[in-house]
Amino acid sequence: FFFKQKTAYEISACLVGSEMCIRDRSKLDLHEAYCRRNNIKCPTCGEVVDRNELEEHQNNMHVQVECELCHIKLDKPLLEKHKGKCPKKLRDCPYCKLPIKTDQLSLIHI
Repeated sequence: FFFKQKTAYEISACLVGSEMCIRDRSKLDLHEAYCRRNNIKCPTCGEVVDRNELEEHQNNMHVQVECELCHIKLDKPLLEKHKGKCPKKLRDCPYCKLPIKTDQLSLIHI
């Protein structure tokens, strides 16, 4: 039964960790005060952002966009990742090398 020693970050009520403050406890109070005054957690994703940039963050990161291939709606930052895995994306058939939609690969050449 061992006790894990707490780091300055675990003790801190700060929204974000700063390596400088983690290493130097004397700066921790100053860092916490700065964070409380200037930062806020996004209510949608929980990411810590500057209080003055919350609206911009929400407009850039949480606006819904539609995939032009399968027409599902998702947050803008997720679109690029989705495009790589979209079931309607064209891929080369492993057998005939013709481009077909990913969701139809198992239906071809049966």
